[in-house]
Formats: sequence, structure tokens, C-alpha cells
Amino acid sequence: MLDEYIILDKAKSLGISAEVFRFKSKGYSVHIEKGQKTGFNLSDVGFSLRVVKDGKVGFAYSTVLDDRLLERALESMKASSSDPDYSLPYGKKVSYLNGLYFKEVEDPYEKVKEYMEKAEELKETVNLTYVNMSTEIIDVKVVNTEGVDVNEKRSLVYFGISCNYETSNGVSPEVYESAESRRFDINVEDLKQKLESKIKIIKERKVAEIKGKDVVFTVYAQANLFTEMLNFSFSGENYFRKRSSFSLDEEINPKLEITDSPHYEQGIFSRSFDAEGMPTIETKLISAEVKSFLTNYYWSRKASLPHTASASRSVHSLPSISSSNLILDYKEKGNDVYSDSIVVDSVQGTNTVNLETGEFGIVASVAWFNDGKTATGLRELVITGDLKTMLRNIVLQSNKKEKSGPLISADLRVKNLSVII
Repeated sequence: MLDEYIILDKAKSLGISAEVFRFKSKGYSVHIEKGQKTGFNLSDVGFSLRVVKDGKVGFAYSTVLDDRLLERALESMKASSSDPDYSLPYGKKVSYLNGLYFKEVEDPYEKVKEYMEKAEELKETVNLTYVNMSTEIIDVKVVNTEGVDVNEKRSLVYFGISCNYETSNGVSPEVYESAESRRFDINVEDLKQKLESKIKIIKERKVAEIKGKDVVFTVYAQANLFTEMLNFSFSGENYFRKRSSFSLDEEINPKLEITDSPHYEQGIFSRSFDAEGMPTIETKLISAEVKSFLTNYYWSRKASLPHTASASRSVHSLPSISSSNLILDYKEKGNDVYSDSIVVDSVQGTNTVNLETGEFGIVASVAWFNDGKTATGLRELVITGDLKTMLRNIVLQSNKKEKSGPLISADLRVKNLSVII
């Protein structure tokens, strides 16, 4: 078996630029579903090789790094068209982040058992439908003939619980809570309390004629609704192809900031370098107006946009563009964000969102009306709108920031949404 450097030397001797992307992962997962507990040990390694000459690109991947990988990549290059913007990036110094890897996750078994036992205590008060505890150690390496040579280990811990409540009229919608971290510091008791609190509200839902009320989206609901739309809308490729509904310098909201932050402390998508080995940077997407779009090396050249080092990939694909941690911050904050509003905690139908226009029609599967004193569970609630108008109509954000997957935000109050009961 060859190593990455021998492959690169062979390519270089042929007058070809080349890049090896190596991805190793080791994980452990336990989940409970329908009363059955199942555990998995997972281990994977893969290599992808990208070769470039005169704007033509070839690509191949394998679980083994050998001469055949180079041969297949060179063979695939024959079918490529020349593009003067296509080349490999030159190496730059990477400042490695702290807090991306914790050795304790290498041996997760006792901790996972402890977390699962705490979750199962919920059986006494609710119908526990699903529990998932996953850990993963990721080892990423990128080297190329142009001086890139970076390697980083990252640890991940994920914990998710869902439950519902059985009544004489049937079963309530599933309520879901989850948390992610780089280490075993997830507060399971906090997740359990949130679940029990929400189940208490929605176990008796009703259809109510509530009109003209602002809508509050919890961080979990925002992550479900916003993440894919923001990722699509702020892709430099989609901007170049005129598929994004946003344009540079367009006014959005004078109090709104959205930042792509690969350096966010313990952010699940934090990284020292992107999938092309380029040092990552903080990128302001919106600060009152649209400030930037995300790019990898190719699309920064093709679209004549700043290079934001936002390359993302698996071993099976060429680099694409993806956000890291998205921080949504609204300057107007207050504890009365929920008063006299419809609170939406979970949404369905995000797969029907029109990504090019940002238009959506979603079902608020877990929602309640807060009159300032009590919370009343709501059913059969449909919310329609579009991403840009929604961002413009934010009026308030709660004080407590939370993480949900790639999104870091606080609960948001939005006016003038179409709510169909």
C-alpha cells in the first residue's frame, strides 16, 4: 500500500497537480426504538484522489491507496472539459483550533450506558419512542502537490430523545430534544425536563381561531426550517448561477446578523481547515444587508467572489460548498418574546421548501399559544411564507443562545406570517 506522498510524487512526475483527501472515522451508537435496544460499532476509512492538468479534472476514490487509484483518476480526466478556473489551491498556514478533540470519546462505553439509563427514566411519565446516543472520532487529512498538508482529529457526541403522550383521543405528536458536543458534557436532565414540559402543554391540543399573532420559532424549529435554505441561498455557486434569491448589498434587516463561524467554540461543525485544506475564516453573510456568499477555491475564482474556505466533501465526491456553524443574532432582545404569540417548536414539510425562491409551507406539528400566563397546545397549524420576508420580519430574540445542529441562535419572534388554522 502506498502513502499519500508517494501518490503525489507519481502524479507530479507526470506533470499533474494532485490532491489526496483521507477520511477516517470510528464510532459507537446505541439506540432504543419500539422497546428494542441496539448497539453498533462502526469504523471506516476512505481516500479520494483529485488530479488536475490544464483545467481538466479527474477523480477517483477507494478504501485503499494504491496505483490503481491514480490510474482511475487519470482515466476519468480524459472525459473532462478544460476550465481555466479549475486548479488546486496553494498551501497556506493553518492555525489549529483547540477544543475539537477530546480523548475521553475514544472509550465511550460506560458514559453511553450512563446516558441511556438516565433517558430510560422518562418511561415513568411519558411514552418513550426513540433514544439515540452516538459518538464518533473523525480524522481528516488533506495533502496536495501545491503545498497543502494538514491533518486534524475531531470528536463528536450526540444525544437525542423523542417521546409522545397517549390520551383517550389518540397519541400526541412526537416531541424531540437533542444536544451535541465534542465531549461528554451534555445535560441529560435538562433535556428530560424540556421534554416533560412540552408534553404537558401539547397532550391536550385543540383547534383555535388565533389570528394576527406573531410566531415564535424555537431554536430547534429554526434549525429544521432555516439551515438548508441558508446553506443553499448563500452558496457562491448558486449566486453565480442566479439560483439564490439573495443578492450582494441587498437590505434585509437593520438589526440582523448571520455569520458562518467555523471557529465557534465546541461548535459541531467547527474546523481548522476546510475540505481542500484551506485555513477557515469567519464570514459575515448578513449584517443589515447581504455581505458575502460562501465559496470553495473553484467557485471563488469562477464567480469572482472572496474565497471563504467553505469547501465540504465526502470521500465519494469532489469539493462542494457548505456552511459550518451558522450564528443568527438579532440586536433587539427581551424576555417577553413569547407573550401573546404562537410558539412553534417542531415543523414538518421542510422537504417541500422551494430552495431557489425560499418559499415554504410547513405544518407546525408541535406548537402552542402563549397568552402571557398559560400555554395551550395547538393542532392543525400551517405556516406559509418565504425566507427573505421572514428574516425581514424578525422583531425580537430571546436572551438565551442555544445550539441545534449547525445553528446557534435564540428563540425568534416574527411578525406578519400567514398562519392557517
